[in-house]
Amino acid sequence: MDVVLTVTALAAAWALVWQYAGFELQAAQRDRLHLVTSLVVAIFAMDRLARLMLVEGRRDYLRENWIDFALLAGTLVLALVSPLLRTRAISAAALYVVILQGYLLAKALGTRTSREAPAPAAETTADDRGGLRRRLSALCSQPAAMLVAGFFLLTLAGTGLLMLPVAAVAGKTLQLHDALFTAVSACCLAGLSVRDIGTDLTPFGQAVVLGLIQLGGLAILIFGAILAIQLRRAWSPQPPEATLPLDSAAPAASVRRSVWFVLIVTLGLEAVGAVLAYPMFAAAAASPLKAAWESVFHSVSAFCNCGLSLYNSSLAGIRDGVALPLRDHWQVLGVLAPLIVLGGLGMPVLMDLAAAGKAMALSMFARPVGPLGLAAPEARQPGLSSYSRLILLTTAALVVIGAVGLIAVEPAGEQGRYGAIGRTPVYYDFTRNLHDWPRMSSDQRWRQAAFESISARSAGLTTIDVAELSDAGKWWMCGLMIVGGSPGGAAGGMTTLVVAVLGAAGWSAIRRRDGASIPGRLLPAGLLGAAVAAALFQLLLVGLITLLLCMTMRSGYSFMDLFFEACSACGEVGFSTGITANLSIPAKFILVLGMFLGRVGGPAILLTGLRLPRRR
Repeated sequence: MDVVLTVTALAAAWALVWQYAGFELQAAQRDRLHLVTSLVVAIFAMDRLARLMLVEGRRDYLRENWIDFALLAGTLVLALVSPLLRTRAISAAALYVVILQGYLLAKALGTRTSREAPAPAAETTADDRGGLRRRLSALCSQPAAMLVAGFFLLTLAGTGLLMLPVAAVAGKTLQLHDALFTAVSACCLAGLSVRDIGTDLTPFGQAVVLGLIQLGGLAILIFGAILAIQLRRAWSPQPPEATLPLDSAAPAASVRRSVWFVLIVTLGLEAVGAVLAYPMFAAAAASPLKAAWESVFHSVSAFCNCGLSLYNSSLAGIRDGVALPLRDHWQVLGVLAPLIVLGGLGMPVLMDLAAAGKAMALSMFARPVGPLGLAAPEARQPGLSSYSRLILLTTAALVVIGAVGLIAVEPAGEQGRYGAIGRTPVYYDFTRNLHDWPRMSSDQRWRQAAFESISARSAGLTTIDVAELSDAGKWWMCGLMIVGGSPGGAAGGMTTLVVAVLGAAGWSAIRRRDGASIPGRLLPAGLLGAAVAAALFQLLLVGLITLLLCMTMRSGYSFMDLFFEACSACGEVGFSTGITANLSIPAKFILVLGMFLGRVGGPAILLTGLRLPRRR
């Protein structure tokens, strides 16, 4: 019966795709699809009734599966009156069957796993909590493999959905290479796009892109939660002269709490960001509903550090040639920039900040008072961990250095600036183009430089046209893109932890000291090796993708533009000098490879290095 239901679910999915994906169907084809969906519902009904007849506790079975029988009863009623109401009750029921059978298939796989690896009697409970515990432990034992497999399957699903005619406006259906590029860019949080998301895709297609961003962000943040446990153990309190131990696996209870933390923090911050950003998009949108959709889309894109936007030129605010001054609103630096920073800090730091905030709040309401009105020593709460302080300090330093450096290498001037698109120099007309960095006032340049410094390390949302930057400015931005955000967060790149560890190792080498250390901590050898491996992987990947792009795009583009594109793809940023949409098909597949490896490669290397046992 389970095999029959699985085949039935596949048939229902096939019928629903053909019926609602926008394909042009003749009357005979619609009749055949209607027959298939009717058979699907009939098989589903017979399965439920057969199970009801075979089960011993029929009353308990009805109580546990009342939703299924209520749906069947409602479907039967609608089927009888559908000729009068002209509805498609059978198709709606078939959609429910697909969803339900997906759940049953996952449940069957879980049950099979539980049977293959029986739990001890002490761990077996009525609700199979022991089986859940074992599956979580299996997830913790091979998180890198789960990450790669998850992104691969998510990419395939997104590509198929984006290729449907219903996903694109008339005449702009996405081909395989464009759909694959968009799906990988969305679920890997890369932010590059070969199509205009806001105009080429329908609301359904935009919802698919948003779903890929959200699922990809949650996947990498949950992976970061597992990494957080390893990092917390690596930074466990030890004497300064002792090398910190590294454990091999994370307990299932910690992973379960961390997953709930990821879900609550992610959805909560995205909701708050969407509400606060709504006035900015309401000033540019044609309707309140459209403004709400744009605020939700950009809030999710900002927190997940994706960089995809519904506007032609991101937050610079140009749509269909009309300038919309989005970058002048306070929400750019006041809402979207904090979302980008929080999403890029990583779960270890966010967990530490949440714990410190909770301890501070509790101490304010119940604080024992010692002599002279001071807090008693036992009531003083510990501050942030050394790891969190290191990440926060490195992040703040990179934001300041990035903004100051961009101002320094891109001096102001009233003259226009040339940008190379193909072999023909194009002069940027500032009377119609909002991207006018040379003509900005000092305050405007500092605001935009601060946002670009934050966004360049993985977010990809921009308030200027990076194509008009000089080669020095592009080179500076490439450096920020290669560095990226923090481990365990939605950002990409070699991560701030790697930069900090390598900096500490270099400083120790200059001072002729063995090992690398931060104040009060001697960094473990496993972390040093993982940092070196992650840095080498990122640099080699950028070099390889740049080489392949230069071989594929032999004419028409400068080396700096191709190098900039490779850094953006491998660092999961989304900045582009405007050549993404004009890339050849082989070049698109090269960038797909760079985006996928850039997303799963570095974190997997870092976590694997943290879990390697030390040689004695």
